[in-house]
Amino acid sequence: MKKTIIIAIIAGIMVTLAVSLLLQAQGSTRSIVVAARDLPVGTVIEEGMIEVVQIPAAAAIAKDTLTEAAGAIGKTVVVPRAVGDLIPPAALGAERSAPAEGSGFLTVTIPAQDAAALKEGDVVAFAVFDQTGGGLLGDFAVLSVAADGDHAYVRLAGDEKIIVHLVPFLGTRSFVLVRRW
Repeated sequence: MKKTIIIAIIAGIMVTLAVSLLLQAQGSTRSIVVAARDLPVGTVIEEGMIEVVQIPAAAAIAKDTLTEAAGAIGKTVVVPRAVGDLIPPAALGAERSAPAEGSGFLTVTIPAQDAAALKEGDVVAFAVFDQTGGGLLGDFAVLSVAADGDHAYVRLAGDEKIIVHLVPFLGTRSFVLVRRW
């Protein structure tokens, strides 16, 4: 009987402590940056396009998620975001500038594992395939690489004539991105 009372008292203390900790965790919050509207690739973020919201401190989110709007203002969206989406740094790139005469920008979506070795400054080409064979098109400079789950968005700069030749291959996904140097 005495043993049962001691066990009941210990169990009561443990339940009280657990409830207290749970209530404490629910009361504390932290700030995160989310999209206030849909943000397609290429959008330069301005005030009003994002907002800082409070979430429970115990919520499971990526450690590098932005916590202040200043970390996103002026950056270019390289991974599309929908209203309410978190804004991780990987979804943002440098401010977009106009291409030089005869050059253009291109963003391609490829499997994330294929982009793992790519980094800003690399030079890549497209190995393309069709009924007549295939070939290697262009030397494109990698401007940014952003992974989002199973996909990666690779932003490239290159000759606009080569970009025009690439369009049919991009539409049919009959290409492989090859790292040149």
